[in-house]
Amino acid sequence: ANFFSASTPANLHNASYASLDSTDGSAGTSSSSTLASTATFEAAVGGDTLTFNFDYGTYIAAYLSAGQAQSAIAGWTITFTLVNESDSNNLVAFFSIGDTVSNNDPGTGVTELGTLNSSVTGGFVDLTSDSFTTFENIIAGDTYRLSAEITTRVQVERVGVPEPAILSLLGISMLGLAMTRRKI
Repeated sequence: ANFFSASTPANLHNASYASLDSTDGSAGTSSSSTLASTATFEAAVGGDTLTFNFDYGTYIAAYLSAGQAQSAIAGWTITFTLVNESDSNNLVAFFSIGDTVSNNDPGTGVTELGTLNSSVTGGFVDLTSDSFTTFENIIAGDTYRLSAEITTRVQVERVGVPEPAILSLLGISMLGLAMTRRKI
């Protein structure tokens, strides 16, 4: 009862991108966007649980050129929390979803896509509907804080390949070990 309704829905967007155009080094980025809203809910007699409905669109990919000794990883997480500020910030609802994709040494030359990727129509990521419900009844007159956070992260780096000098030393030590073995 008397639950407020927003005239414009809240929107939260986030993106990360990294590219490594050489066989040495690393490139990465991560970013986080947070939206927090505080409201006083007036529950019906006896209290009711509250269900939050939302839409999200996601798309992640990782690509390595064929045979490259590098690693590429991309991921995202969407998290919602609802706490009762009137009751010592008691957690009343929690929802989290995310996905990770990687393409590791040796590179395949094929773009690896996330398992939870949305469809893309006309260059735009399509939305998926989802929801979550409070763990307990909303208490009349209490103040609640809803927080939403989107985190994206991308990392591309050279895989630890031994330097040629180290490989030469390893080869020389193996040769020495073989020669020692023959003398015995």
